[in-house]
Amino acid sequence: MVLKGYKVEKKFVINLILSLALLVSVITPVTLVGHGETNATSNNSSLGYVKYTLLLFNNTLIKGNYCGPNLGGYPRGIVYDPSNGYLYVTDYGSGSVSVIDPANNSVIATIGVGGGPLGIVYDPNNGYLYVTDYGSGSVSVIDPANNSVIATIGVGGGPWGIVYDPNNGYLYVTNCRSGSVSVIDPVNNSVIATIEISIGKFASRPNGIVYDPNNGYLYVMGCDSGYVSVIDPANNSVITNIEVIEGSHGIVYDPNNGYLYVTSGFGYCNSVWVIDPNSNSVIAKIGVGSGPFGIVYDPSNGYLYVTDSGSNSVSVINPANNSVIATIRVEIDPCDIAYDPSNGYLYVTNYGFNSVLVIDPANNSVIATIRVEIYPWGIVYDPNNGYLYVTGSNSGSVSVIDPASNSVISTIGFGSSPRGIVYDPNNGYLYVTCGSNSVSVIDPASNSIIATIRVGSNPLGIAYDPSNGYLYVTDSGSNSVSVINPANNSVITNIEVGCNPWGIVYDPNNGYLYVTNCRSGSVSVIDPVNNSVISTIEIRIEEFANRPNGIVYDPNNGYLYVTDYGSGHVSVIDPANNSVITNIQVGCINICGTTNPRGIVYDPSNGYLYVTVPCFRYVSVIDPVNNSVITDIGVGHGPQGIVYDPNNGYLYVADCGAGAISIISTSAKTLCYSVTFTENGLPPGTLWSVTLNGVTKTSTSNTIVFKEPNGFYLYTIGSVHGYTVSQSSGTVTVSGSNVVLSTTFTQISTRTSTTTPTSTQTTTQTSATSVIPPITSPTPSTTSPSISPIIYVIVAVVVIVVGVAVVLTRRK
Repeated sequence: MVLKGYKVEKKFVINLILSLALLVSVITPVTLVGHGETNATSNNSSLGYVKYTLLLFNNTLIKGNYCGPNLGGYPRGIVYDPSNGYLYVTDYGSGSVSVIDPANNSVIATIGVGGGPLGIVYDPNNGYLYVTDYGSGSVSVIDPANNSVIATIGVGGGPWGIVYDPNNGYLYVTNCRSGSVSVIDPVNNSVIATIEISIGKFASRPNGIVYDPNNGYLYVMGCDSGYVSVIDPANNSVITNIEVIEGSHGIVYDPNNGYLYVTSGFGYCNSVWVIDPNSNSVIAKIGVGSGPFGIVYDPSNGYLYVTDSGSNSVSVINPANNSVIATIRVEIDPCDIAYDPSNGYLYVTNYGFNSVLVIDPANNSVIATIRVEIYPWGIVYDPNNGYLYVTGSNSGSVSVIDPASNSVISTIGFGSSPRGIVYDPNNGYLYVTCGSNSVSVIDPASNSIIATIRVGSNPLGIAYDPSNGYLYVTDSGSNSVSVINPANNSVITNIEVGCNPWGIVYDPNNGYLYVTNCRSGSVSVIDPVNNSVISTIEIRIEEFANRPNGIVYDPNNGYLYVTDYGSGHVSVIDPANNSVITNIQVGCINICGTTNPRGIVYDPSNGYLYVTVPCFRYVSVIDPVNNSVITDIGVGHGPQGIVYDPNNGYLYVADCGAGAISIISTSAKTLCYSVTFTENGLPPGTLWSVTLNGVTKTSTSNTIVFKEPNGFYLYTIGSVHGYTVSQSSGTVTVSGSNVVLSTTFTQISTRTSTTTPTSTQTTTQTSATSVIPPITSPTPSTTSPSISPIIYVIVAVVVIVVGVAVVLTRRK
């Protein structure tokens, strides 16, 4: 039909194009390709498991845990409204609040608020909800009766946490950027007072806040100071400050320019500091990834490599201009890093993934992955035998790696957590700092412990001084450095340094030792001639990151529990004397930057505490009876806020990185189902591999079987040299039954044409040979899946229609 003489409006054409695009998106199968993620769901029915996950981007409820990529939104705070039984979730990315009906676990409304909403609280007096708008410097007041904003209250800069005080009926808002707390009277929705939060020379930046019903005080966390401020609402003043923790980490010497490079993972700082030993001053600061930790110098190219524990990457620095020239993606929570001069490769320990990655500096790429013991920490190269030694801080062992095969050839058992490790070239022994306040001596000839040396409290770093042959150990718990004489394996002296010493390095130019003091934010300079501190270098700036974060009150024991995402611990405070009585490890220790424990909630049904740990994408369950972690529940990416729903007894977790809400049940039992991968086309006995949910399995048979609970998982099928695979990656949905996926390997062969000698022709055929092809690295392939012919037809139709539409718009 010809539309002659008619003028086609642009609105009609646009609607036509959008309709066709929607049609294509509906009928085209979507494959999500990405790295497998942790989904360590507990099978203990009394502690909890992820029963459902609500995907916010399309309001879809799936069974089990969602481990896919972020599909939109950054949910942060979450609260329960007892008046209507709904849940309200702040979405930092979209500037809105999602209303969830727990009856069907779906989003029933979306309320636009100010920029970057974070905290949210319910006021039982008037039934309104109050939302802190971090980006707008305001608090939005929501009426749940019609899910609309009825008022906006201006507060300080960067409002974050908010709490309701039942004694006086006021609301207290922490202003992170202003270093203050605003007091709001809900009767007229106005600020009636402002409380300044300051702790000496520390920048404050208050963050989380909680009310203690026992004493009526408010407890405010200082983002930068590492303190918890106690406010008395009777006079709106700070009556005391409680120190929790903060930190700074790796240090290395660059022989090319003679400078020292110090990693500082103070949250938003995320920098490497350049120190000139001549003046003992900071001369430059280099921005890197999140949570920089380990650092090493590569003599082959003169570059520095920094592990960014929070962003799961390695930053490559060129000291010539002190700039980052490349970023290498690695696995979860890279910690330490070492250089192997025999092959020129770099080895990175992944604290959160129990592995060591091998990096080729020639092209800055990961060429192999080595599975080791739980929570690898330190790593060192032994030039005598060419092996690498990796300390497993939680496994209590040291793994011996042969770089020739990139495999673990031996494991040395320890009595307690091994951490730092160094090689002594004088005697050829390895010295390992341990959590038992000791240093163990390893003889690499037999891979056995031959001696144990008692040192200060909680030794971490260790360095060898070639000028005197002594070893220097940072005793983080004693605020000192122990000096060891390897000739008789004894401590000859102790040197007092700053608070919580961590890393240590020797400077061959001046012969001094440099110690990073984690909690002092400084570097101590030691002269080995008289074993004394001759100088202290401050590296503090205003942008210091918060260490303590979430906080909750336990009505059973009356204690306060503070999550410290810098240290990976939960600090327990006794309000009776305002002191920390114990620390519970939930994440990693001071290495994840801004990605360690965040939200925390009390579950009255079982008396346990549930802590979100974004770094490892799980929720830790703490038993307050003995203040210990009893299990971990895998959830989605970047869990932040968490809340308990008293109506159904579920816990709701805001998965910031996944744009989803994980729903945890503490009463039902987790069932696991078989996920079976079958292959055809490979010769019998050929090794092949599949990675599902971050776990890689290999087999020489034609089947590989996994066990998973209900959930959404990513998989990749490893490449085999000389073959193509029909589907190298994709997704698997487990929903109450076993799943079987089939894949076909096709051999690639090249033969010369008989009719034209100068030309070649490539063909593919299913293999029937018995020759076993060589196997490539087990690193999962990320080749795109094959495309169905129907997609090409759809695309062609769309192109034709769009072309016709464009022509019609030009006709008069």
